[in-house]
Amino acid sequence: SVFSARPRRFSTDDVNFLVAVANVLSAAVERQRKEEAARHAALHDPLTGLSNRTLALDRIDRALARRRRDGTGVAVLVLDLDRFKIINDSLGHAAGDQVLVALASRLEETLRQSDTIARLGGDEFVLVCEGPDEVRNVIELAERIGAALARPLLSAGGEHFLTASIGMAVAERAEDTAASLLRDADAAMHRAKKLGPGRYELFDATVRAQVLSRLH
Repeated sequence: SVFSARPRRFSTDDVNFLVAVANVLSAAVERQRKEEAARHAALHDPLTGLSNRTLALDRIDRALARRRRDGTGVAVLVLDLDRFKIINDSLGHAAGDQVLVALASRLEETLRQSDTIARLGGDEFVLVCEGPDEVRNVIELAERIGAALARPLLSAGGEHFLTASIGMAVAERAEDTAASLLRDADAAMHRAKKLGPGRYELFDATVRAQVLSRLH
């Protein structure tokens, strides 16, 4: 808005100048809005609004940097829904998407504000937990997630009772990276899935040996 401290009549030049200034400011605001929207889209999952893989890896990198600085614990959990394909095949992808959105909200409620939940794609999610005092705390988090999934999720297709296979990796070595922790948690998740639905597994020497054996 524009005003004058005393009553006056604005000339045509005054009006044209103010219109030009308004147009420049409007274009700048719109450009900033589009840039912010583009940055958000580049770092978030379009379906659930959660962080995506890129942002999750960045959060792990930052957490590892703090660990090197002050010894803060870092854990990564990969969660994959069991038999989720049945929902998509029987009720359609729209119903499956509704379940994923409801699940994302449920997971956000389960975690602390300092934790990060991201969708890797499909029905796979990753949780970045910073500051666990010991492995027991990470296992307790996996159990809380399992309990949260035990409550029915509602969608247009009705009530759904889900389980998930969860793999956990805890930063222990100086050479740990975001990529290696995510890889280790994923390997532990696949081991959990082989053992049956609703299981969680911690990446350890046994899982590492199995991964190396498959690699060889």
